[in-house]
Amino acid sequence: MRKPVLVAVALAAARLCVSTANADGILQQESMIPATFSGFFGKKTVQLETLVLRPDDGEKHPLVIINHHAPDWDSARPHMRPTDSQLTIPAVQFARRGWVTVILLRRGFGRSEDGTNAGVVYDSIGHCGNNDYVKSASAGAEDIAAGIDYFAKQPYVDATRIVSVGHSDGGLATLALTAGQVPGLFSAIVFTPGAGHFGNSYAVCSEDRLVGAARTFGKTSRVPVLWVTAENDRDFPPELAKRMVAAFHDGGGNVTFVLAPPTRMDGFKLFTSSQSMKEWTPIVDSFLKSQGMNPRAPLLDDSSLTNLVH
Repeated sequence: MRKPVLVAVALAAARLCVSTANADGILQQESMIPATFSGFFGKKTVQLETLVLRPDDGEKHPLVIINHHAPDWDSARPHMRPTDSQLTIPAVQFARRGWVTVILLRRGFGRSEDGTNAGVVYDSIGHCGNNDYVKSASAGAEDIAAGIDYFAKQPYVDATRIVSVGHSDGGLATLALTAGQVPGLFSAIVFTPGAGHFGNSYAVCSEDRLVGAARTFGKTSRVPVLWVTAENDRDFPPELAKRMVAAFHDGGGNVTFVLAPPTRMDGFKLFTSSQSMKEWTPIVDSFLKSQGMNPRAPLLDDSSLTNLVH
């Protein structure tokens, strides 16, 4: 069994909303893409909201798909946008490195349809104390897989090199994604993966169940996973993260764990804060280089992305 590496520190046309070519070679597109899911009553196609940032050079590039956390309150879900700063700040960093970078809003978030018009929370973990983290994260993984399936068919994507990047709930869904057989999935990066917070509490419901979910995903996960947690993360602190990493590895997962130094703000925001970019980008660059994905040199200039916070 591998040992975990511990380091200190059906295709339809999309409805395009915005397409903007920038002078620095980054093309920005907002779009609704089709995604088909199977359920009790058969297959149903919904539209998922996305934002794409990619080099405007006519060449194929690796795909990086960014998966967001879930707000504490379900009522906040419809108000999310792929142009929210907590998503665009990290997305621009990947785009500058020459990757096709997609921010995908899962079902029920933002303008992404839930398929029922009834506000169904597909990735609900259930009641505190009886959480089903495996079912919840697997539902999110279905959305990510649908996004990958769509963008892998685009002429500007190298479908053999796909990286899923997730934060918090999106990180847990990314771990679930690695447990499946996703064509082209090259590696995965997760920042403080987890779920189970309610309201303003930092307590996690049923920590043991969350650890168990990590073990379950590790049993069939085989792509390299980079797992990053900051020392001062209050939502999913290092003690819990280490338990989850150990469980994921014991299940069979190929994981590299990085305990990043404390950030100036809450460590949970390491991935999403503009103040922390210089702390996590070298970690990610090193990991991707080890997988044969070298960033563009020099990095693409982002100064013309004036309508995005980055």
